[in-house]
Amino acid sequence: MVFIWRGFGLIVPIVFFICAWIVSFFYEDTRLGNASFMGWSMFYTAIVLLLPGLGLWGSKDEDDGTKRHHDFMFIPVLFWSLGLGALCTYVLLQRDPTPSEEDTAPVVQTDDEKEPEKEKVYRTVNFLNSSDDTLDCIMKAGKASQTVTVNPHSWQPMELVIDKYSFDVSDRKGNILATYSAEKFEEPSASKMDYESGWIQLDNGGHKLVLIDVTPMMPADFTTTNLKDYDWTKQVVKVYDGKSFMEPQVPADAKYNSRVLEPGDLLPAKVGTDEKVYALITVPADEELTNKYYIERFKELYFK
Repeated sequence: MVFIWRGFGLIVPIVFFICAWIVSFFYEDTRLGNASFMGWSMFYTAIVLLLPGLGLWGSKDEDDGTKRHHDFMFIPVLFWSLGLGALCTYVLLQRDPTPSEEDTAPVVQTDDEKEPEKEKVYRTVNFLNSSDDTLDCIMKAGKASQTVTVNPHSWQPMELVIDKYSFDVSDRKGNILATYSAEKFEEPSASKMDYESGWIQLDNGGHKLVLIDVTPMMPADFTTTNLKDYDWTKQVVKVYDGKSFMEPQVPADAKYNSRVLEPGDLLPAKVGTDEKVYALITVPADEELTNKYYIERFKELYFK
């Protein structure tokens, strides 16, 4: 494409591409067909171009009496600002969510009445990357798919519709490193006290996930020297091998008066009466889980 401009007209595409680049950080789909992405890109471009457009519109003529022009593709900068502002308003107001297969499927009517669409139920799934490389995970449910990218030594939560999924983990070069599958997730209970997040370890079992009772650390005067007073191997609730979909559950007798610290969380400054505190910690798969190891791991996680 050939760009034609006069004066400072070149700022129009420059400002647009900069605004689109910034807005792209908030969208996974940055195609021109994404009305939301394009609408907000045009919105911010219109705002940025407004002041220079007004200033250039009133610029003085050249010394030889010729008119000084500042336009892009023969359209003045000010008109670009106003036009993009009007266009982004139309696009953002007219945008529609992409229809799913359920939305486009034929509906069977009984007695000339449509059955109400069943409300979708979601479940939190955390994608954990304990490796030293950035990894991608492609989630597939039926014909639908989406991708999540997780940086090294971090995790990314997502809200997934209750369904049967397969998960393909790959590096940034596209090499498949692991494949997981999960039967249809159980629906979350009505109680907000239950811990119901699922976990997927992306490094193909390179690290385990341990659910452990850390309630003994809760007293305000507890220090690292007190760690050796406990046998932490007896505080372990369950060790998950990291090679399948993981659904940590606290013991039934603590379900309604407990909290779970996720990887990276610090010890709470205050807990309720008789409240139990559990922690999810990652450990190398080949590590022998001795009391000594847990003590050193807790020092690293909670006391540094």
